[in-house]
Amino acid sequence: MNDLNALVNLSMKEMSYEADRVNALSIYAELVSPTTLIEIPSDAEICYVSSVPMGSLSVISFPVNIDKKIPAGNYTLNLVVDYQFINNVLMYKAGNKTELTTTFLTDADHTVEYADRSVIIPIEIRIKESPVFEVTNVDGNLVSGKTSRIDVTYSNTGDAVAHDAEAKISLMNPLSSDSVRAYLGDVAPGESVTVSYNITADKSSSIEKTYGISSDIRYYDDNGDLKMSSSMRVNPEMTLGKDYFTPKNVVLVLAAFCILYIAVVGIKKAAGRKKGRSGGKKEQRSFFLMCFIPHLHKIRQIRFSDRIIPLIYIACRGRKRPQYWTPVSYNLTPEQSDNSNHMTA
Repeated sequence: MNDLNALVNLSMKEMSYEADRVNALSIYAELVSPTTLIEIPSDAEICYVSSVPMGSLSVISFPVNIDKKIPAGNYTLNLVVDYQFINNVLMYKAGNKTELTTTFLTDADHTVEYADRSVIIPIEIRIKESPVFEVTNVDGNLVSGKTSRIDVTYSNTGDAVAHDAEAKISLMNPLSSDSVRAYLGDVAPGESVTVSYNITADKSSSIEKTYGISSDIRYYDDNGDLKMSSSMRVNPEMTLGKDYFTPKNVVLVLAAFCILYIAVVGIKKAAGRKKGRSGGKKEQRSFFLMCFIPHLHKIRQIRFSDRIIPLIYIACRGRKRPQYWTPVSYNLTPEQSDNSNHMTA
């Protein structure tokens, strides 16, 4: 009778141990994406849970990176779950524990056999239609110490309209602006809008490089909900402005002015001296021309090589006549004399 009672008690214990067969143990869950547009970081794609009893709930989280260019639609991710469960419970009769001494569980009255199982759980996600903004063009350069106009083109590459969109840039030292917002209005899919920002670069702390300016767009979706785009980068280049009022440049300008002044004064003095020397020659040249021109008709009949060249030489040069030149007397007939008088008149 005692043996029967012991056997019944042993069976009851076995049933209580086997009640844990419905519990999942040593759970490893891995989320797998079938597309490169949805990415799960490799350092967070596997989660571990020690146990999940039957009827209980355990929450695990996975970070998911969704490409902003992904088309709207439904996508299926696969959650691969590997776990163990109790497959069998072996009970030992009292006094027969020799097999358990090697596990240092001398007080145990049973041993457990585990089994492995793997299941794939599909997880459906839906990508809604939404605007997607990108910076497609940046025109203009920053100049240190000046206010520069930077034109930025925003394009809606998504598949929904962005209503009452407004762009904003975030500036840090050495950049500043009186207005960091620009209204875009309604931007349809595939549409681009160009806005301008007047950005001032502090001269004292500007460095010649490409500056990264953060920009985002606030808009309303088709449901009237306020949304914010992902952060974008506006990358204008900085050039150092030329400073013309340096001490070195001031000295060079003053030196050039002094040299120019000295040159002008010297030219004026030289011109005055030359004018004084050539005054008599001008008067002499004028006198010879006045004497020579009225009598040109009288020397028509003289050979050109004999008399014309010396006379032109005297008239043009304003000098004394050459020693080899002697006056020539003209014997004109009365008829020629009348013609000469007529021509002179």
